[in-house]
Amino acid sequence: MAKKPSRRGQKKELLKRFDDNFDLGRLNLVARVKLIKPKAMLVGLLASMILYGIGFTVAYVGMSANSLPLEVFAKLVWMMMIPTTIIGFFVWQLSRNRMEFPIRREIREYISEIESVGGMLWRFAPILQDELDDTPVVKKAFAWSAEGKIDKLDIDDYILAVESLERVLHGAKSNSFTPDLVSEVESNFSQNTSQNADAA
Repeated sequence: MAKKPSRRGQKKELLKRFDDNFDLGRLNLVARVKLIKPKAMLVGLLASMILYGIGFTVAYVGMSANSLPLEVFAKLVWMMMIPTTIIGFFVWQLSRNRMEFPIRREIREYISEIESVGGMLWRFAPILQDELDDTPVVKKAFAWSAEGKIDKLDIDDYILAVESLERVLHGAKSNSFTPDLVSEVESNFSQNTSQNADAA
């Protein structure tokens, strides 16, 4: 007679399922975007400095040629700080968005890969069943995964759903993973096997 796995064993089984199907490093948008922030800030700072430098030089040449009074030059030097700072901020935001776009595109492609055969996220839905009604965004991610509409979902919502799933899987006590819950998840995965067999 086969020995039933313990609750701890069932939790490990679900964790293995999760780890086999989701590469959290590739889905970690926050950490990956954090790497480009200093570069984007530097671009904005340089743009601001260059513009200020040009304005300062023009004003200084005008003052040196006695066509611009010293008082006016002093005022211009201070006044130029405001528009150049605003432009630098705009350049920073623009460059950050441009640098972030390839990362988001890559994550989108990875999500499409995960969800390509009958969806993946929804198969883990029983684990978060008690929390889904409290988090509409996460609930939508699971629902759209089941409906095959994941390409229309914002990647931030998908990542939040995966992170919520990871938090419960790693944080919950072993006795939370009942045989019925494990069986329901396994049943969701067996549907995938059946679909593949029918397609073949």
